[in-house]
Amino acid sequence: MNESVRPSSAFTPGLSISAPSGVLATIPNPPPEIARLPAGTALRGVVVGDDGHGHVLVKTDLGTLSVATKANLAPDTEVILQLRSSGVQLHALIMQTRNQ
Repeated sequence: MNESVRPSSAFTPGLSISAPSGVLATIPNPPPEIARLPAGTALRGVVVGDDGHGHVLVKTDLGTLSVATKANLAPDTEVILQLRSSGVQLHALIMQTRNQ
């Protein structure tokens, strides 16, 4: 089964994606357990709403993230965030979205 669609995996370290395409996102002030993940990690989540400050809220197995993106993501949209850099302000690429 393809790693990017395995339902039992919350995240897949080092997921290899041959042709990156998607929408850029920033995760300001990520929880420590997410900030420590290496670049290239694919993190699965579901959009649960917005934070009232223009950020989308994405619920993951490691916590709910406030994600700044220009993507118009409706609640209940499944997303995969591929982490691009880690630290205080995390950058990611929204690699896949699907409405449930």
